[in-house]
Amino acid sequence: MITKTQYETFDSFFNYYNEKLFDGALNDCMIIVSQKKGIAGHFKAQAWKNKKTKNEQTVHEISLNPDLLDTTETGWQQTLVHEMAHLWQRDFGKPSRKGYHNAQWALKMEEIGLMPSSTGKPGGKKTGQKMADYPIPDGPFMKAFNDLKGKNITYVSRAFIESVNIKTKIKTASRSKTQYTCPECGLNVWGKPEIRIMCLECHKKLEQTN
Repeated sequence: MITKTQYETFDSFFNYYNEKLFDGALNDCMIIVSQKKGIAGHFKAQAWKNKKTKNEQTVHEISLNPDLLDTTETGWQQTLVHEMAHLWQRDFGKPSRKGYHNAQWALKMEEIGLMPSSTGKPGGKKTGQKMADYPIPDGPFMKAFNDLKGKNITYVSRAFIESVNIKTKIKTASRSKTQYTCPECGLNVWGKPEIRIMCLECHKKLEQTN
């Protein structure tokens, strides 16, 4: 039942954004999760075929990185729609070479409310081999996303959550340490904020330097 629940959720989000952003024009596809470092999602054309049909009907694949499933704000839903734009272009447009995001794809992204950007921020290039994007305020994607009223995936990657928690603890610990430096000899000492430390060699009070 767990697997069924998870993948039915993927299907429901796909169908929802298909209706809201693509007028229901997209054909069904296989949605999977696949962990690949540095890649949020991936679209692969005609990756699967139905052996039970006479003509062995093929279907496309959208792969999502499980580490994205617990990200904040738009998170994995934004990646899903990004890959759905690739699916749209494969069936209704003219995709370019493998992995390249061309002008047609970029225009479609803007149309559905996601601004293509090589940096994922304003000012980045709109086309290229590796592309990110960011939501356009009050655009179709954000309106559709907000209408979901906080609905999200049920199961997320435990390994990812634990890695984030560890990084947060390290970052918090590093912030709790303050550097003090002797103005005479340059001796550095780290300690709690607002403590008083003297350099025994120079008989100088160490000054806070961060």
